[in-house]
This record gives sequence, C-alpha cells and structure tokens, in this order.
Amino acid sequence: MISKLANIKGVWKTVVISDEEEKELRKKHRNDCAELFKECLADAKIILGTSADLPAIDVASALFERRSDAIYSILQKELDNFIYKLKQNGS
Repeated sequence: MISKLANIKGVWKTVVISDEEEKELRKKHRNDCAELFKECLADAKIILGTSADLPAIDVASALFERRSDAIYSILQKELDNFIYKLKQNGS
C-alpha cells in the first residue's frame, strides 16, 4: 500500500493506493517496459547496423534506461492524479 498526505480544500487527507491497485500498476508497468525494451532492441540494431541480439543488448539497455520510468515515479504520478481529481471534485 502506497500513501501520500494531501491538502484538499484546507483539509489534510491521506490518499492511498490499495495493494490491488498497486499490483495492477506494477503489472501494467512490467508489460510497458517489456514492450519498450523490444523497441529499444530494434532501435539498437538499427543504430549498430546488425541483426544480432548480443551486440545490441548493451545499446538497448542504455536506451531503455533513458526512456523508462521507475515504478516509484509511476505510483507517485497515480497518487498525484488521484489527488488532483479529489481537488477538482471538492471531496
């Protein structure tokens, strides 16, 4: 469970991502990262002018590291989006 303290219309509330929501976000992130790495590997092969996987993996890893977000950032963004919606609804 991930939580964050937020000031909603002058009232401090703890906003929580449940274990189930966190599990779903992690699953989505894992799938997104797998797809992103496939794209990075394809780009690395183009950059290196090769079709072999092994020489391209280092380049693909560097590309992936630059392009991907850490799961913590994604969870924080989800909390921030939820807080924004709460503030908009006045809850």
